[in-house]
Amino acid sequence: MFLHPIARNLATLATQVSLLTTIGIATTFAQPTVHSRAAPDREFQLFVGLDVSVELDDRTALIRRTEGGKVILKTSPEASLPIKQLRDYRLDRETKVARHVARISNLKFERGHSVQSDPHTSWLHRQTQLAAHQSQQQAQAQANLAAAARLKSEQQAGRGVLEGSVYAGPVPGESPASDLNAAMDAFEATQTTSAADLRDPTGIPGQNAKDAARSTFDRLRISFDAAYPEEINNAYVVCVARIEDSNGALSDVLMLESIGHLGPEAKKISVSQSRLPPGFQVQVMQVHLYRNGWELATNQSERLMGLTRDELQEFLVLDHVTHHGLESLPARPVWNLAPPALDAVSRQNNQTCEVAITAEGRIAPEQNLDAIPAEVRSVITEMIFLPALSAGKPVAGTARFTLADFSH
Repeated sequence: MFLHPIARNLATLATQVSLLTTIGIATTFAQPTVHSRAAPDREFQLFVGLDVSVELDDRTALIRRTEGGKVILKTSPEASLPIKQLRDYRLDRETKVARHVARISNLKFERGHSVQSDPHTSWLHRQTQLAAHQSQQQAQAQANLAAAARLKSEQQAGRGVLEGSVYAGPVPGESPASDLNAAMDAFEATQTTSAADLRDPTGIPGQNAKDAARSTFDRLRISFDAAYPEEINNAYVVCVARIEDSNGALSDVLMLESIGHLGPEAKKISVSQSRLPPGFQVQVMQVHLYRNGWELATNQSERLMGLTRDELQEFLVLDHVTHHGLESLPARPVWNLAPPALDAVSRQNNQTCEVAITAEGRIAPEQNLDAIPAEVRSVITEMIFLPALSAGKPVAGTARFTLADFSH
């Protein structure tokens, strides 16, 4: 079977990686060997990532970035959708490349109650209602007691036996007013009942009720620390959790949150989702970081493998040819692999650059960049390019672009 030279090299690379993995344990205690050649610099990363696309009326669109609680989609013109309304979406695993590796640490999840289902909140609500009811009962009982006392006083003053200014008691043969005694009993009862009810912990989950509380958990929170070797902006996180409900049915939960700035110093990040099936269990959890719609490799990425610049270039050309069949396309930059210095010079830099690119995707040796400002030239020489295609075959061509394209 014929293999394209690039494919053959990549196959050899994969075989070598597999072989090294197999014999790694056996060679752990082997006698150290001193080599005169330094290990190649594997500054780029190959990994399996996740494409998140949103189902629109007549098509699907990838997410480009997050902005003000919305996702901006890769459509023309750009469309947006509130993050909370992300219901119809697709998750596709794709082989991707990146320049650096973001580090994720202290990754954990916890289940809990949403505000609507929290039994403590429900108990407090019931207690508030009970206190208001008891207050009304006390006020009414106090009013009844005052009215009964006033009535008895009037009865005694009008019908009792007066000796000077002192009340001498009721008319002989007449018993004290029963209405006053009843009012006093009712008032004392409301005082006792109110205190007892407010102290009654019925309804608060205690040590013996934890299992019952877990069975109503409907909120998931994922937290972790994230750091990136370079200073970047416009980052966001996508968390995917596969959950199982109480009936054994599986479903995926998508959580998306803007991160903003990310750099070498670890940043604490958390995302949450409420109103999940009560009592759900988490089966699988994944965290993916993105910037401007491009996924960043992380130490959590699936099948993460370092590549040299030459290996990366070979992979990109093969992938480019595979995905575009017999198309004819111009050469272009691979923006998601742009060097970090591009951030500083890209904004509002609308100068058109023309760079000759070989069929292998490299800057042509004869290319003269002297007319380009030095700070721009240093960035271009570090950029990665895809070659032009003619009927599906890589050919030499010219990449025309502005550095401002990176921001868009």
